[in-house]
Amino acid sequence: MFGILGWVVGSHEVEEVENRMLAAHSGAVVASVDYRMAPEYKFPYAVNDCFDALKWVTKPCCHMSSQVHLCISVQV
Repeated sequence: MFGILGWVVGSHEVEEVENRMLAAHSGAVVASVDYRMAPEYKFPYAVNDCFDALKWVTKPCCHMSSQVHLCISVQV
């Protein structure tokens, strides 16, 4: 789950309750990404971190024999 609040504030700890509820109700894998935020890290660090996390999360799913549900949620 990418909690995008201008790439400046927020954390995966803040979204933990929503992530757990989403996983429980959907039966999907929910990944919470801790990306580098501004102003310490300028654009496009956060976008690149999120894209790298997306690639990392989906890679094992391609090799599993059973169907895996992956939930990707972006909060704007």
